Amino acid sequence: MNNLWVVLKATFINDWGLNGFSKNVSGTKEKRKMMMSSLVLLIGAMAIAFTVTMYAYLMADALESIGFLDLLLMMAGLMSVMMVFFTSIYKAQGTLFTSRDYDMLMSLPIKNSVILTSKIINLLVFNWIFTAFVLIPTGVIYYMRVPGLSWLYFVILIISVIFMPLIPVIIASILAVFISYFATKFKHKNLVTILGATIVTLLILIGSFNMNSIIESLMINSASIMEGIGKIYIPVTFFTNALRDTNLIELVKLIAISIVPFIIFIIVFSRLFGKINARLGENYKKANYKIQSLKSSSIAKALLQKEIRRYFSTPIYVLNTGIGMIIILVASIATLFVDGQTLAMYMEIPYVDELMPLNVLLIIAFGIGISCTTTSSISLEGKNLWIMKSLPIREKDIFRGKILLNLIITIPLGILANLIFSIGLKFSFAALVWNLAFTIVFSLLTAIVGLLINLYLPKLDWVSPTVVVKQSAAVMIEMLFVFAIIGLSIGVFLLFKITNITMFLLLLLGILVILLIISYRLLNTIGIKKFIKL
Repeated sequence: MNNLWVVLKATFINDWGLNGFSKNVSGTKEKRKMMMSSLVLLIGAMAIAFTVTMYAYLMADALESIGFLDLLLMMAGLMSVMMVFFTSIYKAQGTLFTSRDYDMLMSLPIKNSVILTSKIINLLVFNWIFTAFVLIPTGVIYYMRVPGLSWLYFVILIISVIFMPLIPVIIASILAVFISYFATKFKHKNLVTILGATIVTLLILIGSFNMNSIIESLMINSASIMEGIGKIYIPVTFFTNALRDTNLIELVKLIAISIVPFIIFIIVFSRLFGKINARLGENYKKANYKIQSLKSSSIAKALLQKEIRRYFSTPIYVLNTGIGMIIILVASIATLFVDGQTLAMYMEIPYVDELMPLNVLLIIAFGIGISCTTTSSISLEGKNLWIMKSLPIREKDIFRGKILLNLIITIPLGILANLIFSIGLKFSFAALVWNLAFTIVFSLLTAIVGLLINLYLPKLDWVSPTVVVKQSAAVMIEMLFVFAIIGLSIGVFLLFKITNITMFLLLLLGILVILLIISYRLLNTIGIKKFIKL
């Protein structure tokens, strides 16, 4: 137990950047930076909690009016499980296996089971946070709507938050290992890993699109809606029953069905821990390699090629920043199969033909925001940053290479998605032009702002790239920036009851262009100074 605590403590201090607080020097820039990052993250957490609470409140109103308030708990449970699975499937490999500190940990007199347990707990921490953000606000709303529930309700709720993520994390980890092991048999193993995880994600998304028909087929042999939905994932039934009836027996069932597979996973995989890491560390070898002629290229092209190689050599980087645009592209293709009568019926509703392009624009803006690569591009240089800084290359050229990678991901897919949306949803030519203009400007803005944020909040002492791509303050602050722009735009539109949509779009586009110019100037002045000091 002592060894587990020591490993966990070292992991959290390194991954979460807590060593900045442990310094004895007070008032340093590092501490101020950490305090500011913590404040921003706290504000972001409060905003997310508020959003989830409002969503749960509206859902409770709708479900209570039809007599199905219990579905609120079940839907929250399913949502948390899906979210944990999605985030874990491409995070597990870098956290549990093939991490940079593997050789160091294995050289210590510590059991494999202790190392594996510490890494799983590290993987679970963020999932516990995500689960709490979904289940606790929803649980509070349910408690307020149902009279007669005792204090035991909240005890069950907290315990459920701890055990609900266990099964999806285990399944995602096993799936990630199989995908990674299969990829080692190929020359481009990272590309195979990326494709495998993407295919699994898309299959799950396609299944979620058909959830209505799945639920209908399950309900044929079910006594109620609750029973039908519960067949999708049995632990969520135990979770719902335990809270609804404050039933400790149902809670014990939830704990048992979650903890038993978890213990089995620890026992089995701790015995195979070394072999799995050795296998996943294998590389494809070409026996008949022959040296070929060397080619030269321009600085800009060489830097872009370097960024592309870095991008595709880090699967978690690709999956975390590329899956958003792929999902939007798949969603746009789905609109091509919308029934003509259904589309005509929607278009007859007042203002729908004008508001539909705006809704699509919001979706694409969100996809661009979560696909920002520049928030991690400086941090991922890690301890090799000095090599790039020592080269006779202008800082502007380095920045340009990192920004171009981001634009290659967002702009082509964004334009293609807009074109397909316009065909599937019958947009006017003017609406298409507006959406294309916003897509290009917003892609440029997020790429530059993301790079600026990463220059202010770099994380160069990482152990696993997963920490940089998913857990760094720069990534979260950029997401808050995107949410702020989208949220303020929606708020202004609704608050002032905008009727002249063209004027609204023109004003919004003008503001984005101004922000783009300001951020570009900051990058070429303050950004360069920050880069030199790194």
